[in-house]
Amino acid sequence: MARAGAVLTDSRFTEAELLHYFPEVAGRTHVVYPGISGRFSVAPAAEVETADGRTRQRRC
Repeated sequence: MARAGAVLTDSRFTEAELLHYFPEVAGRTHVVYPGISGRFSVAPAAEVETADGRTRQRRC
């Protein structure tokens, strides 16, 4: 931990625990919440192509 340029955690609680046990990383911790931004999802199409190449209406 002493040589780490940054320490990533997935919650504020974990960050607080890290700082409790490793006070030397203060100022180098960053909370990064798990998940995927909506900008990475594919917009739903009205029609989808099946494995055999046919086109059908998407069911919601």
